[in-house]
Amino acid sequence: MKLDAVIQNALSVMNSLQLSGLTIGVYANGYNSIKKYLLNLNISEYTQDVMDMYISYQKLRMDRGEIKVKHYRFLRRLAYTLYECQQTGSITWVPIKKSRNFGNVYFKNLYSSFFLLQERELSPNTIRTMKTYVYGFLIYLETNGFQNIKEVSATVIQSYIIDFASKRKNPDLGNFIYALRKFWRYLNETGKTDLDAEYIIQKPAPHRKKIMPYFTNSQTDELLNAAKGKSAKMKRDYAMMALAANTGIRFVDISNLKLTDIDWRANTINIIQHKTGQSNTIPLETEVGNAIADYIINARPKCTSPYIFLKTFAPFSKLKSGSHIVKKYISSADSNLTPIGFHAFRRGIGTRMLESDISVPTISQILGHTELDSIKPYLSFNIEMLKKCCMQMHELGIPGRDKYEYNI
Repeated sequence: MKLDAVIQNALSVMNSLQLSGLTIGVYANGYNSIKKYLLNLNISEYTQDVMDMYISYQKLRMDRGEIKVKHYRFLRRLAYTLYECQQTGSITWVPIKKSRNFGNVYFKNLYSSFFLLQERELSPNTIRTMKTYVYGFLIYLETNGFQNIKEVSATVIQSYIIDFASKRKNPDLGNFIYALRKFWRYLNETGKTDLDAEYIIQKPAPHRKKIMPYFTNSQTDELLNAAKGKSAKMKRDYAMMALAANTGIRFVDISNLKLTDIDWRANTINIIQHKTGQSNTIPLETEVGNAIADYIINARPKCTSPYIFLKTFAPFSKLKSGSHIVKKYISSADSNLTPIGFHAFRRGIGTRMLESDISVPTISQILGHTELDSIKPYLSFNIEMLKKCCMQMHELGIPGRDKYEYNI
């Protein structure tokens, strides 16, 4: 298909998606830059080979420092959307997945067989993280001339770990080591190598546990009052925060909430929790239900999306992050609150239930925990209960205990 026709089709699709004029204008200028580049090469047809050539050229410019990474990614998206529109007649607004290519077929097969096994046991998010680290390790071996995993020594593994940590400002060593240990254990169990690398791939020292802040009742009221308004965005934000403050639902589950998940007659919300995969039925209080209904009827964009809470601008997709919402209303609240996210509502509910002497199993059940240990972060908030755990000084055998009394 001729390049001019491809560009016009892409812009028409963007118009049908109700994208803003500014967004369409930015993409139109970008498409014209692609057109100018290709016309200089006497190319008027847009094919996959042409797309790959253009992306390779822009990557070379990025590698030479002529353009920044962010600009390269935008140019790459331009090229992809043009080709996608030409092939399918539509454009999907999703991140471009980074391809993982191996020059060594042996390493590619190791990678594929390992993750085929892991996908039966681990969550998609864990798999996604592990793939990044295992792929990086195998590419490191490939780059350094290794052809078989049996050629790898403990020194090589140690060198890779040092190389990984030294090239990153804040390396996620916990997940990195977990992925590497699990992969190497798989290699041992399947007879791919006899090298015992457990002593090399050691678990890093655990991070200090932080006591994360939570919203008190008065702080919650301040935030909700700050979010009350007539705009579509404020109606959405108020409904989401009211739901979090009254139920303790995680933000990811609020984001995934669908129109069909609310039983308006029974006043309940029925969800499958993203983190645990377990179903949970939550009572829907009148005030919260009214806030959600007000948003759906008067402010939610008119579209076919099954999700309740959507972005206010096209494409009307569900929200992927909520911390910016809370931070916005913290800045406009009366008191000086710490800028924390949606999970502070959940921690606040857990803490207040604990202070009301509600049993730990009951709290875990209400919050949708699958393990009792998940309640531990909330225990540290209850100062009165922590005081009961402290030993009196005279019990430690301190000299002069008869002279002093230590009351905590």
